[in-house]
Amino acid sequence: MAVTEAGHLASREIDDLYRAHLGEVYRYAFAVLGNHADAEDVTQTTFLNAYRALEQGVRPRKPSNWLLTIASNAIKQRFRQEQARPRQVELDDRIASPTAEDDDGPRFRRSLRSSARRSSCASSRDARTRRSPRSWA
Repeated sequence: MAVTEAGHLASREIDDLYRAHLGEVYRYAFAVLGNHADAEDVTQTTFLNAYRALEQGVRPRKPSNWLLTIASNAIKQRFRQEQARPRQVELDDRIASPTAEDDDGPRFRRSLRSSARRSSCASSRDARTRRSPRSWA
């Protein structure tokens, strides 16, 4: 893999920027996101994007502002991705597992079956005990 002079220069510059501004970028990301793991991810993304820009020849006048802008854009991108992701809906235990022992699902089905049986028995009993029109007189 051929490494260019711009790559070496960018590598040295990002190393200096990282040492000088790591804490500032991390604190900013943590203040916005409120989560250490997310702040670390954004910080890493920030310095990776800065390295890519340095490789392409970008030279910022105010590195601190430049890095915080990159971090802000990374945070915005993170929010956009979260909004685009479909939300997971957690189902109620009774809906998720209707055959569970402590669930009302099987009992409810049993009661439906027994009420249907009673109903069919009652209708057949009524049919047997119903008087024919001849016996009405």
